[in-house]
Amino acid sequence: MGEVVRAGTADPSASAHTCHLVRAAVAQCAPTDTLVLDAGFSVALLQEEGATRYVVRLAKNSTVRRATPLAYQGRGRLRAGHWSVR
Repeated sequence: MGEVVRAGTADPSASAHTCHLVRAAVAQCAPTDTLVLDAGFSVALLQEEGATRYVVRLAKNSTVRRATPLAYQGRGRLRAGHWSVR
C-alpha cells in the first residue's frame, strides 16, 4: 500500500507536513501515474516538488486562463482585435 507520512519534529506545522506529503507521493509515483489532489494542495507546490502529472480540484470561484486565446470558432461575439462589422 503506502507509508504513513508524519509531521517532522523540527517543524510540525501544517505547511511543512504538506510539503513532506507531496514529496513522498511524488517519490512513490511511477512515470505514468497521475496524482489526484484536493484544493488544499497548490499547483506551485506540486511543481516545486517535481510532480509531472497531476490533477488538482480548485475552488469553485477560481479563475484560470489560457496563455493565448483560442482562435475565433465562428460562434458568439468576436473578441477585441478581430475584424468588426461596420
